Amino acid sequence: MLALGDQNYDRFCNGGKVVEELLKKAGATPFCESGYADDGVGLEAVVEPWRQLLPGKVKEAIRALSEPQKAAEPEAKKTDAKTDRAAAALAAAEAIARNAKVRLANQADRRVLILYGSATGNSEAIARNIAEVARQAELLPTFVAANKHADVKWDTFSCVLLLMATTGDGEFCENATKFWRTIGRASNPPEMLLHMRYTVLALGDQNYDKFCQAGKLADARMADLGATRFYPMGCADDGVGLEVVVEPWKQKLWPALQAVFSSTSGSFGTPVSGKSPLNVPQSPSLRPEKLGNGSLNMNLLGSALSDRSSDFSSYDYTKHGQLNPFYARIKAATALAHHPETPTYRLTLDVAESTIEWTPGDAIGVLPCNNDTIVDYLLQRLEVPPHEDFRRPTGSTAQEIKEKTLVYEAIRFPLTNRQLLMRHVDLYVRRAEQLRFLANQCSDKRERDMLAGWGTSPKLMRDLVISKKLTIGDLLETFQSCAPPFRELVEITPLLQPRYYSVASAMMRNRTELDICFHVVQHNVGDRKIPGVCTSWLSSLIERISSGSDEATSISVPIFLKTTPEFSCPDDIARPIIMIGPGTGVAPFMSFLQHREWQMQQLAADGGVLAALPPQGGVTKPIDNAMGKPAQTAGASCTAVVGESHLFFGCKSRNVDYLYHNELDAFAKNQTLRYLHTAFSQEEDDAYWYGGVYVQDKMMDISGRLAMLIHDRNAYLYVCGDAKSMAKDVHRAKR
Repeated sequence: MLALGDQNYDRFCNGGKVVEELLKKAGATPFCESGYADDGVGLEAVVEPWRQLLPGKVKEAIRALSEPQKAAEPEAKKTDAKTDRAAAALAAAEAIARNAKVRLANQADRRVLILYGSATGNSEAIARNIAEVARQAELLPTFVAANKHADVKWDTFSCVLLLMATTGDGEFCENATKFWRTIGRASNPPEMLLHMRYTVLALGDQNYDKFCQAGKLADARMADLGATRFYPMGCADDGVGLEVVVEPWKQKLWPALQAVFSSTSGSFGTPVSGKSPLNVPQSPSLRPEKLGNGSLNMNLLGSALSDRSSDFSSYDYTKHGQLNPFYARIKAATALAHHPETPTYRLTLDVAESTIEWTPGDAIGVLPCNNDTIVDYLLQRLEVPPHEDFRRPTGSTAQEIKEKTLVYEAIRFPLTNRQLLMRHVDLYVRRAEQLRFLANQCSDKRERDMLAGWGTSPKLMRDLVISKKLTIGDLLETFQSCAPPFRELVEITPLLQPRYYSVASAMMRNRTELDICFHVVQHNVGDRKIPGVCTSWLSSLIERISSGSDEATSISVPIFLKTTPEFSCPDDIARPIIMIGPGTGVAPFMSFLQHREWQMQQLAADGGVLAALPPQGGVTKPIDNAMGKPAQTAGASCTAVVGESHLFFGCKSRNVDYLYHNELDAFAKNQTLRYLHTAFSQEEDDAYWYGGVYVQDKMMDISGRLAMLIHDRNAYLYVCGDAKSMAKDVHRAKR
C-alpha cells in the first residue's frame, strides 16, 4: 500500500489506511511495508524509496506463491541484498520526511499568509501594502487572491490575514467565493484550523444592510474551525472613507503580529526601523484649523470637459471580461429627463456581433476614459512626452513586478503615456499611501510636512482630500515643490475601475441591441462642480454624435457583461414580482417587463389563456393578453396563471424626470404591468399632509396586499436605486 496525504490534516493518509485495514480483515497479507507519503514536505521523499523497494518485494511474493511452503522458508532467508538496501532507504526517507516536517514548521513560524477578496482593487492594494511592510519586518509574507488558497497550501500556515470586501447582497467577491466554499463545507472537522491564528479586515458600505457581511462570515467560520483570532476584526466603511478604519487597524496590526511570532520564534524586526511603516518622515502635530481651506491657493482642475479619445483599436487585449471588452457602437441616445446640467439618457448599444448573452437583471461594465484636461495637465506638469510609449520596467522579474504594483497586470502593451493615464489610472486621490508617497517627493519642508500630516491622519485625509474629491493634478498644482517620478506615481496609483449599469432591455425582445440608462453625475463641492468620470465621458460621446461629425457612426463604448444571479427575474410567470425603482433604479425593471411581455406573447401565440390570480382566493379570471385584446377561452389548450406585477416608481416631477413614461404606460395598458404606483416628491398631493410623496408612502398604502403576496404567494421583491437614503426608507417600510 502506498498512501498519499498531508500531515497538516488530522486524518493523514486515511483513505489508504482504511483500504489497508479492510484488505487485512478480508484475509489479505501485505508483502511490502506500507508507504505513507506527506504532500506537506514533498511526496517524493517517501514515494521514490518505496518504488525502489517494490520490485524486490514483488519477486519475493511471486516466488512465495509459486513454490511449496517448505521451500519458501529457506528462500525467505535469501533476501536479496538490493531489497535490504531499499528497505533501509525507505526507513531513512521516513526519518528525513519527519525532520523536514520539523524544519518546515520552524520556517512557518515566520510565514504569514495574506488572502484577499476584492472587486474594485481596494482589498488587493491593502494586502499588497501589508505584504511589503511585512517583508521589511523580516517576515515571509505570501499574498494571493483568496480563491488561490489551495495553490499556496494555505492550511500549512500558522498565521493568516484575511482582507475581505463585500459585494452585491452581502456576498463574497468573485475571487474569494471558492475560499468561502472551502471553509464553509459542513464536513469540515471543528479542529481543522486548530493550529492557525488569524485576523480579518472587512471592507463594506454601511449604506447597505449587510455591512461587511463577507468579512464577518469568514471571521465566524474561521473561529468555528478552531482558528484563534489574534487581533480584532476591522470593519472599514467605504461610505465615509476606508482610511478611517484601515490606517489605525494597520498601525496596531504590527504589535499584534509581533506578539504572535515572538511567542514561537522570538521577536521580529520593526518595519523600517524607527520610522513609520512606509518610511515617511513623521510630521509635526497638525490640526484641521491650522490647515484652513483658505490657506491653500488651489487652482483646482476638472470643471471643463472636452473630447475624449474613444479609439481603442491599438489596444491589445488578450483576456476575457474586463481585459477583453466588446466595443459596442452607439446606435442611439435618447434624453429621458431634461435637467439642463444633469440630464438622464437612454443609450442603445449595438451588440449584434458580440457573444454577450444577458438575462433580466444583469449589468454591463463600462470602461471609461478620464478627463483629458486633467491628463494633459499631469503630462505637462511632470514633463512626460504624451505620445512616448510606456514600457515595462527593465531588470525586474515578473514576480517582482507583480508584487510591486497592480498596473502591469491590468494593461496590455504597447500603449503611450497618455493612453495609460486616460484609460487605466484613477486620477482621484483615494489612499493615504498616495499622500505619503507625494510627501517624500516634496523639496519644500512645509509642503512635505503638510502632505505627510494628511497621509497619517484619517480625519484630515477624509476632510481635506476625499470629501473635496481632489485629483493628483489638484495636489501637484498646489504643492509646487512636489516632483514625483512618473513611473513611481503610476505604480502607487489605484487602477481606474469599470462602472456598472443595469441592462434596461430584454434579450428576448432584441438580441442585437442593448440599452442602459444613466444620469449625468455632478458633485457639488463648495463652489466647484466635479463631473462624474464615466457619465461625463458618455455624455461627451453623445455630444459628438449629436454634432453629426464623420466619426459619429464609429464611436463605440468598451463593455463587458456582469451577471447578477441574485437579482434575476423569475422564470415562473406565475410568481408575483414587486419592483421598487425610483429614478434610474427603474432601468433593470424595464428589462424585467420586456421579458415578461415576451413570455405572455409566447403563451398567447401558443393558444394559452392568460389568467390572473384573484386577490384572496376564488375563481381565476382571464385577463387581457399581451396584445391588449381579451383572452379567448374557447378552444384554448391551457390556462397560464400570470403573477401580479407591481412597480413603484418615484421622481421629483412627472414633467421633468418621469423616466420611461410612455413605455410604462404601455405596459400598464396591456397588463404586462398590473399595477403602476408613481410618487412625485416635488408635486403637491392632497392625500399626504406634507405635500410630496415617496415610494415608501405608496408601499404603505397597500402594505396588506404586499404582505400577502410575499408571505402567501412567494412574491419576489426587488429594490434598485439610491442606497444611501431611499433603500433604507424602503426597508423600514417593508418591515
